[in-house]
Amino acid sequence: MYKLLSIIIAGLFLSSSVLAQSVQEGQQPFRKKESANALYTTIEGQQKNIQHLLEQKFNSKSGKKSKNDKGVRVFESARVADISSSSMNYYYDVEKVKGQENMCNVRLFIATGPNNFLNSDENPGEMLSAREIMENLQYETKVYEFELAVAEQTQILAKATKEYDGLVRDSVKLLKRYEETLAAIEKNKTDRADQLIQMEEDQKRLEALKEEMEAYISREQDWRTRGEKNDR
Repeated sequence: MYKLLSIIIAGLFLSSSVLAQSVQEGQQPFRKKESANALYTTIEGQQKNIQHLLEQKFNSKSGKKSKNDKGVRVFESARVADISSSSMNYYYDVEKVKGQENMCNVRLFIATGPNNFLNSDENPGEMLSAREIMENLQYETKVYEFELAVAEQTQILAKATKEYDGLVRDSVKLLKRYEETLAAIEKNKTDRADQLIQMEEDQKRLEALKEEMEAYISREQDWRTRGEKNDR
């Protein structure tokens, strides 16, 4: 899809005369080994996208689904009011142009029966209406591929936004954890300082107790020594 987006953007710089290829009429390859009268043109776009648009267009207008017929797609006995009020067979073929990236040859064959294909001399109204559909196909393909690219880019942006929101949530948690850590570090510093003071006070008490104990023992020993002498 990135490639498709790049191709579309590059296409914006092409002139309209290049993009809007003329629709021609004449004998074209049909069912691989045959030929028949067709409307044909060259369109810029991906093969699958052009096929999708043609499929969607004729399906929506006729209510029918196409099937494969020896390499071409056909809507059999389809009534397409934009072209004719009669039921006809509509064949289309989308072929990649060799050596030209993102370019396709598109052919439309219309038949009232086996080997009875319409042409402008005998069916001017129907062929003119079909020609208009073919002429609009380049524009529709371009718009459709823009829509695909926009949808793809929208998803990419949505994913990036979701990831960014996650990073924001993480940053809030990390900042809170950082602030809590800083507070814990400061508390630790204070606690250590308080503990040093407490240790110094405890050391003083210990020294005082030792001195008091030594003084008591010394007095007791002196007292006992004097008492023994008096007993003598």
